[in-house]
Amino acid sequence: MLFRSSNIIGKKKYLLDYYIIDRSNYYKIKQIFNNNDYWIIKPGHGLRQQDIIITNTYKIFENHMINIGDKYNNWIIQKYITNPLLINNKKCHLRVYCFVKRHNNLFESYLYKKGYIYVADKEYINKNFKNPEIHLTSSCNNLEFPKMFDKYFGFKTFKNKIYPQLKEIIRDTIKVSYKDFNCPNNKIDDYTCYKFIGYDIILDNKFNAYLMEANSRVIGMASTDAPGNCKSINPSLQTPKFKKDLMYDMMNIILNINTNDNSNFDLIFKKNIKILENFNNKSY
Repeated sequence: MLFRSSNIIGKKKYLLDYYIIDRSNYYKIKQIFNNNDYWIIKPGHGLRQQDIIITNTYKIFENHMINIGDKYNNWIIQKYITNPLLINNKKCHLRVYCFVKRHNNLFESYLYKKGYIYVADKEYINKNFKNPEIHLTSSCNNLEFPKMFDKYFGFKTFKNKIYPQLKEIIRDTIKVSYKDFNCPNNKIDDYTCYKFIGYDIILDNKFNAYLMEANSRVIGMASTDAPGNCKSINPSLQTPKFKKDLMYDMMNIILNINTNDNSNFDLIFKKNIKILENFNNKSY
């Protein structure tokens, strides 16, 4: 059982307290329900908001573990933000994109300046956790940032208040993981490999950003589904224009074409990896 992200990055204001537990030892965190904090309980390898609950009582948590059974091997229990930033009185979170590239021993990480705001289906009612449509932000209600964010919260609010926090969060997480980015084709001369990561960031009503999770699997870029269809197995969460622009910008980085002049990607971390460093064959 691992408690708190401070074990990995050090205690940062954007890190929410959390536990990672095996299904067999969930009873060991009973003590966290002795105060008034609310916790979001989600499968460690779940998809699309399935089997998630929010509670401040151990009994509800225990019943959930029993009812789900052996469907998942591990769970994440994360402190819940009860004062989220609202759009049209609805809870929201940001989907932020990061692109990483390794060419031989040169590692680079880029933050995409555009992304999506996921908005809940129902208006926010604090502590009414019986209706998940209030609390689970949905890709069905996409709004693009920074344009739409500034429309609701003021000109350059995203650039001045939010974007610097996103850079800090992604730079910090990349710094602690870049050494483990091992290319599968590293036996080839002059090799290059890449990874696309989707970060989920939630904001509170004072514009403070908190890291919820980083996704390295399916992150809504399917091309076989109609735009806006968020209920299918392979959802297309972005508009065709957004995907086209994003892919174009990534190809510029891959091919080293005008990367310094690229207005949509921001180089936030660059490092030469020493040849003698050990790798554990992980890929993030």
